[in-house]
Parts: sequence; structure tokens; C-alpha cells
Amino acid sequence: MFTNRQLGGAAARGAAVAAPAPAHRRPASRRAAVRVAGFKGSYKVVIVGGGSAGATVASHYVRKLGPGQVAVIEPSHQHYYQPLWTLVGGGFKGIDESRRPMSDVLPAGADWIPASVSEFLPSDNRVSTSDGRTYEYDYLVVATGMQAKWGRVKGLPEALGDGAVVSNMSPRTAPMTYTAVRALRSGHALFTMPKGVVKCPGAAHKACYISEDHLRRAGRRPDVAVTLALAGDKIFGVPRYAATISALVADRGIDVRLNTNLVEVRGPQKEAVFEVLGQAGQAVGERVMKYDMLHVTPPQGPLDVVARSQLANEGGWVATDPETMQHTRYPNVFGIGDCAAVPTSKTAAAAAAQFLVLRDNLDSLMAGGGADGARYDGYSSCPLVTKRGACMMMEFGYGGKIMETFTPLGVVDQSKEDYLMWLVKTEALPWAYWNLMTKGYVPWGEYKNALKRLEAKPAAAAAPAAQQQQQGGGAQPAPEPTRR
Repeated sequence: MFTNRQLGGAAARGAAVAAPAPAHRRPASRRAAVRVAGFKGSYKVVIVGGGSAGATVASHYVRKLGPGQVAVIEPSHQHYYQPLWTLVGGGFKGIDESRRPMSDVLPAGADWIPASVSEFLPSDNRVSTSDGRTYEYDYLVVATGMQAKWGRVKGLPEALGDGAVVSNMSPRTAPMTYTAVRALRSGHALFTMPKGVVKCPGAAHKACYISEDHLRRAGRRPDVAVTLALAGDKIFGVPRYAATISALVADRGIDVRLNTNLVEVRGPQKEAVFEVLGQAGQAVGERVMKYDMLHVTPPQGPLDVVARSQLANEGGWVATDPETMQHTRYPNVFGIGDCAAVPTSKTAAAAAAQFLVLRDNLDSLMAGGGADGARYDGYSSCPLVTKRGACMMMEFGYGGKIMETFTPLGVVDQSKEDYLMWLVKTEALPWAYWNLMTKGYVPWGEYKNALKRLEAKPAAAAAPAAQQQQQGGGAQPAPEPTRR
């Protein structure tokens, strides 16, 4: 069992509470160059948050501006690749594979300030930290991520870790999921997804389908009922993928309950209490389910220091323009990643795509230009692992627009389960994260952007000609061929 304090910071960002270091380390010379900063009062760029988005932004601006110009304010001494936690909970990866020391991940030349931000003062271009210091900046990038709100479910913090209640949403609890699944011999396995904004829309799905597959392979599935309780009114928000998921749960005998939101866990009684939601999202009833194993995706939200700041919108998120990533009120402030108020799924893939937009627009702003040349289209990706050796690579943008990479190439149908996509999820993406993204390189995003530019050129070229024809001038008809 864990306290709210122990659980609260564990899944707040790409980095988390201190933990034993993994075996992998960079060469000592590179590590030594990433210094914990002594006090320096001002920086060209201050980045708040050293997780996936913050580390990526820091790497680019250290290269661009040089040493001593970029500060990263991050209290955690461990950096986590959070998408791996699903695979940890499924028994495919170890938790050590998901973490590295913060000093190994932040770029050489950045000043790392191991403290928390206590207050944002954007009108004065300053931030204050928990150690009583204040830092001035020319440009601020807010990459604080989001945090799990374990305490919003009554009894959940007390029940976590009792052997039956687990979650893939923190490094402390993710390894417990596989332990619980292996120990389950019969009864009821229950998986929940809360209402509101969460990290990765497929989080509860992956935990459920991977666990169900393990039970099936172990020969225990006939003795275990499996239920997936979703607070939303759809099984998945993008119709192309929802169709495949609906067929999958029907084929595998998984009971799906929509409009069912977890509000209480009664650990000693092994009971989960749900509010049944009506069409407007309000509670219209209550349902109690017994469980023998309960996997919880907890409610989530912005960090308190962000929500109460001048940077926040009415929902507590950083008030970010959804296309440019620039703050809507403070032009020298940008938001990125899970903390940003952009209406798309919060994933590492989204942060990578947002980085390319932020980079181009902030570079332009630094050079005296505008900050609206690059536009974010809402791209996000959720690699939905459905069983050992199978994954749906779901890629979409604003409004659920399909933005797939591999389907147009004729490689796979990304609306279906596929072994190649399993390899991408389990091997290629972790490698790319540690070796490319956190170093400020997102070549797969550059590739997709190049394709978009190529697709836009014919339309742009055709537009003036069409306009001239409509206006009755300019364009001349093609000459008749010479006949002989």
C-alpha cells in the first residue's frame, strides 16, 4: 500500500521519484558534462520539466545556443520512458529498461536545476523554485507533464499494493500487474478507465487485453471473467479503430461496460464502486462489482503549480495555441506535451510532433520573426498492444483524422493487429526514444512533415490557375495538337 505522497509524483512526468539506476550508462565524459547548476540568475531559455518533452527541447536549444544558455528545472533524479510501463505490466520488459538517471538524459551544456517550480511569474519573465530562488528568462518552455490523482478514487491509495489492486500508471506499481495476473487462478479480473483527460487513450485497453491473453495462454481463462469498465460512452474515440476493438472484445469474451466510472475501492471487501453516467456525463446511478484482481487507470490532471498559475486556462492546463504551441497570452512562453491545452491524445508521439512545431516557431521568434509558421495538426499515436506478438499502431490527429504512416506504404493495415507493429512498439520505439528523441531529433516526424508539404504543393499550384479561370483571365487553353 502507498500513500498519496508516494504515488502522486510517480507518474507526474517523464521523470519520477528516485530509484535504483539501470545497468545502462552513457560514457562518463558525457555524463560529467551535464552539471547540476550552481545559482545563475538568468537564462536565454528556461525549460520547466525534464521528461520526454522537456529533454527533447533542451537538447535542441543547447545545440543552438551553446552551454550555459539553457536551464532545465526538474526535481526528479530519474527519467522514465513511460510508454514502456504497459510492457512492464505485461511481463515483457523490466522496469529498469524504462528508466535512466536524469543526468544521463539531459544534454551536455544544459544547467540542471534539481528543484520544483513553486510559482510562475510570466509578467516578469521569472519563475520561482522550491529552494527559494528565482530565475529570469527570455523564453520559457513549460513541459511539466500531468499527474495521477490517486486520491480522487476513495480508498485507492490504501488498496494499491495489497496484491489484488494494481496499476500500470506508475513505476512503483507497474511491476505488480504481471505479478497479480500470474497469481490469479479464478474469479473476476476488472480493468477501469476514468472520465476526463488521461495519458494515452489506450492505457486501460492494453492492460486488459495483455492480461487476458496471459490468462488464456496459461489455460486459466475459462475460470476468470474479464471486464473492462470505461467511463466514456464509446469503446474508443476513433471509429476506424473502434470497429476492430469491438470485434476483438466480442471474440475474446471480454465484458465491456460503458459510462461506468470508478469512484471507490473497498479493499478489504474486494469491491469496486462505480457511478453510472448519463448522456450529459452526470451520475445517474451506482454499480458495485466484486473483483479478484483490479487494474486501475487513475484520474489525472495538470500539476497543481500549473493549474493555479497565470499560465493556466480554465481547466488548469497551460493555455497553449493548439496549432502553434505558443501561449495565448504570453508570446515568449510555449507549452508542450501532457501539460499543454491541446485537444488531442496525450502521448509521447504527440510530444514529438509538437516539438517540431515549437522548435520552428520559437527559432523564428528568436530571429525576430513570427511564431506561427509551423502548425500542429494534432498528431498522436497509440500503439495498442492486444496480446503477445500483436499491436495496432493507431495514428490520428485533430477530430480523429487518420494519419497513419505504414498503411499508405502498403506495409500493413494499421487498423488491424500486426506482428511488425509489435516489433515497432517493443523494440524500435524505445530505441528511437533514447537515441534520437531525447537528443532533439525526430526524423520520423520530419518525414511525415515532408510528405505533407509534397501533398500540399499540387493543391497550392492548382489554386491560382483555378482562380484565374474563374476570373476570366490569365490561363490560356492548351493549343490544339497539329494534325498531319
